[in-house]
Amino acid sequence: MAKATRFTRQMIDQYLQSGEWTTETLSELWDRNAEKYPDKEALVDSQTRLTWGEAKKWIDCLALGFLEAGLKKDDMIVMQLPNCVELMVLIVACEKAGLLSLPVLRTYRHNEMNYILKHVNAAAVVIPIEFRGFDYFDMVRQIQRDVNSLNLNSRQNYNKDREKTL
Repeated sequence: MAKATRFTRQMIDQYLQSGEWTTETLSELWDRNAEKYPDKEALVDSQTRLTWGEAKKWIDCLALGFLEAGLKKDDMIVMQLPNCVELMVLIVACEKAGLLSLPVLRTYRHNEMNYILKHVNAAAVVIPIEFRGFDYFDMVRQIQRDVNSLNLNSRQNYNKDREKTL
């Protein structure tokens, strides 16, 4: 069920006509900027710098990877990452693939994440394995049995990938 908005059709039309709003999506904006400014810096964090062109490649690969992994239109991906280049790339890739994204605070722990993952019917969760001394992977592994919407095959693949890195 759609939620009510304070914006009337007349207000929306007025904002669109005046140019204050646009119908351009975030992923369309990224594609346009990648075409116009492929070598200009778009994203920077303490470890990574990406140009618009590089970011577009990451976004397109991730969007395609999500679909190849079996995620479907309007599936929810919960992201519990620090403020980093990868978080922004993931958000745009989700939109491009037709997926819903929900960034959550990295300070959330078992109870909060269990509640969120259940109530949004999460199809996937993106986390760091470990960040600042906290094992996010172990936390999600502990609560995964309570979250029926998470794909078991994906969890097994994460376990295999983690075992390879240990």
